[in-house]
Amino acid sequence: MLAKATWEFESSTSYSIGADSGAWVLTRIGPRYIVYSINGHEYDRENLDAPDDESAVATFRSMMTGD
Repeated sequence: MLAKATWEFESSTSYSIGADSGAWVLTRIGPRYIVYSINGHEYDRENLDAPDDESAVATFRSMMTGD
């Protein structure tokens, strides 16, 4: 795992979503970078194009912050 961003709903919110927490995880498998979105029992993955670990982490951070 290269990076991780987690989230959790406050108990006072009234969102109708199955899980109370989740995470986005950046990992490298061989030469590929993959971002996993985990929401309770559901997950999704997305390939991330980057030449190296540093660039992958920078891209992942910008995805999380919307920059």
